Amino acid sequence: MITDTLPFSFHSFSNKIVVTEDIGVARNSRKNSIIYLYNYYLDTGIMNIGKTKNHVYLINVNDLILNIRKFSKMKKFIQGCIDYGVPFVLTSMSKNKQSIRGKREIIAVGILLGLNQIQSKNSIELINHD
Repeated sequence: MITDTLPFSFHSFSNKIVVTEDIGVARNSRKNSIIYLYNYYLDTGIMNIGKTKNHVYLINVNDLILNIRKFSKMKKFIQGCIDYGVPFVLTSMSKNKQSIRGKREIIAVGILLGLNQIQSKNSIELINHD
């Protein structure tokens, strides 16, 4: 999320995260949802829906660390979010304490995915990673 162009409060979003690979589920989710589209499928429809319904897309850096084949899809998905003005958050949706990623590591992954340092830093400030 680039806070210069699209400021918003993370707390204004529902506390339910919609986890899916189905674009239809993402399209039918309610406004102000947090969407984790874990296949990172990019098309103009999903970006337009995200913008009109005020969705936030989660980008899980652990997906990239565990499966390098997702690199290209994640990079294109992030670029699509930037191009369409759809907010996104870089996070490490960790299931255990050992796989928690620190801020520096998440920022570094964001840079690898094509963000500059400021964009990468802004994209993690919406969720406390400490």
